[in-house]
Amino acid sequence: MISGLQMLLHQAFAQVEQFTGLPAPREAMTCALAALD
Repeated sequence: MISGLQMLLHQAFAQVEQFTGLPAPREAMTCALAALD
């Protein structure tokens, strides 16, 4: 089972990649989300 924040993060990765056509900055996005928690 994964947490809601992990689900949000992985959805955001996919959205960034679909919108930009580039790989999502996964480490930066993960750190940004962790800073909010």
